[in-house]
Amino acid sequence: MACYCLCLTCLGSLPARAQITFTASELPAVAGDYVDEYVSANTDPSAMIGTTGGPQIWDFSQAPQSADIVRRMAIVLTTDGGQQASFPKASYAEYYTDDTGTQERDYYNISNSFGRYYFGSYIPNEVTNTFSPPAIDIPAIAGYGTNWSYVFSTSYGGITETDTVSAAVDAYGTVLLPPGRLTS
Repeated sequence: MACYCLCLTCLGSLPARAQITFTASELPAVAGDYVDEYVSANTDPSAMIGTTGGPQIWDFSQAPQSADIVRRMAIVLTTDGGQQASFPKASYAEYYTDDTGTQERDYYNISNSFGRYYFGSYIPNEVTNTFSPPAIDIPAIAGYGTNWSYVFSTSYGGITETDTVSAAVDAYGTVLLPPGRLTS
């Protein structure tokens, strides 16, 4: 019995490191939720990304440039905007607006077993993209070392396009953001 207690005591004092996991169910999905996003005009952030592994520090805290924008992503009902018939299985939409007047709605549904289904998007007076089959763009659970991919097709203006997207969580660390631009 004394040996058993000694083993537990020794194991309890070993340092442990853990990486967070992210679940699709943690995404904003309730009408009324919103996030303000800083969108940089720097279209090549590769120098700021670094290598795989961790811990990393990603520094995106440079001063905002004149072409940078703040974009609001608000969760709305699928009936908002009148396009629910194009996305009948969606349970919510992300409605994007920004300083330039752009408006876009992306339609989703979250499954705790599979992840976030992405049904397509609508930009008024421009395009309605319906994905077939709907893409699972974020898996149910993602953490360091998770890899996923999906294939989807979209049709617009008589053209059908098929795309393959691959993603990986290959690093972890701290992100430094521009001060004063984002609030909780």
